[in-house]
Amino acid sequence: MRFGLLILIICLHLNMLALSLEEAIEIGLKNSPVILSAKEALNQAKFDYLQANFDLFPTANIIGGYSLYDPELSNTANNNISYGVQANLPLFVGGRNWQNSRVKKNNYLIAENDFQSKKMTLINDIENKFYNVQEAILAKQIAEADFENATIYEEIAQVRLDFNTISQAEFYRVKSDTQQKMVRVITNQTSYLNYLQDLKSLLNVSKDIEIDSDDLLMDLPNDLFATKDIYTFDNIEKLLTELVQYGIDNNLNIQNNRLSLENLKKNVTTAMGNFFPSFNLSYRKEWQKFDFQDEFKDSSTLTLNASIPIFPIGNNTANYLKNKSNYKRVEYDQDTIENNLNLNIRSATLAWMSASQSTVFLKWSLEYSENFYQQTLEKYRRGVISSMELLDSILIYSNSRYQYINMKYNILRNKANLKYLLNIETDEQLNQLLSVKSY
Repeated sequence: MRFGLLILIICLHLNMLALSLEEAIEIGLKNSPVILSAKEALNQAKFDYLQANFDLFPTANIIGGYSLYDPELSNTANNNISYGVQANLPLFVGGRNWQNSRVKKNNYLIAENDFQSKKMTLINDIENKFYNVQEAILAKQIAEADFENATIYEEIAQVRLDFNTISQAEFYRVKSDTQQKMVRVITNQTSYLNYLQDLKSLLNVSKDIEIDSDDLLMDLPNDLFATKDIYTFDNIEKLLTELVQYGIDNNLNIQNNRLSLENLKKNVTTAMGNFFPSFNLSYRKEWQKFDFQDEFKDSSTLTLNASIPIFPIGNNTANYLKNKSNYKRVEYDQDTIENNLNLNIRSATLAWMSASQSTVFLKWSLEYSENFYQQTLEKYRRGVISSMELLDSILIYSNSRYQYINMKYNILRNKANLKYLLNIETDEQLNQLLSVKSY
């Protein structure tokens, strides 16, 4: 029986993925259908760009034919064989081929940015969901420890009730607190399982996953905290200005919007080209032979064609005005994107500052509440204080732990969001931008 249980535990463990944050990001990038689709879109844009470049070169075709004499259909009594080559070069077609090539190049750059944007979005989602799981694990551990302690306190209360040193009302208050702690265990366990399933779904893996216990952060590294030196108005505004400018320079949506503006400007130029004449140069070299001839006779033709658009002038005019209007619209959208990015970066940075500074005070509060709880517990064991006073100290200590853990992971989530907004993949790059040594 024990051997079978051991085998079951081993099988469950083998079917379990223990992930660090870096491993979760690696798996997510590998398995995500969104990323795979973006890769194919990037390949498609690349081939479209190559195809547009080929349209700038001459085209050439090998031609050939054989005419068979049929007295019922033709008065010609000789069969005919011909072959040759024909080349065509558009000299000027209103700039459409060249502008189309430039548009396809910008589309390729947009696809590259779109791929990177989806990658950054996925990394940000994984980081946030990973931190949610970590926080849920610690919250679950606190709830389980509180419940274990509550059962011990209930046993003590039961002994005191038997010796009539506490009232039934006080005993029921202790017993009620135990049941509340059990409810909290169930609630935190459910939250943990939901967050874990959410992360598993995002990673698109079939195996069950668990978070590597080494990744649980009881204390955060110092580089996650905003130092007191930054809490002056001038320093804060200087940092925010630098971050906003960095974000505008590197934001992928802004870059794509600029490329879209270039494309629309080229579309306006192309629409204007519809009013200009077009020129096309073609060359044909052919060899032909009838039955009565001993050798093939060659002939060459060089043709320059010109075309001047007359109608439909209304359609061409409407097309030009439409593209011009689209250009203006996207130009206005650029200001909206920059303004929204400015607000988001400032909000995320201030949230990081607030959380990091608050965590310092919450850590002190946690230490004070723990000392208060230990002193109260010792007094309770000696029968100096009532159960109510002990329960109050337990509540204060428990809430302090929850608040401290929540604020720590808020720092991590805010930092992950900042990296996403600034298009930064590594913590080292962000730490350099957040450094206040130069102030």
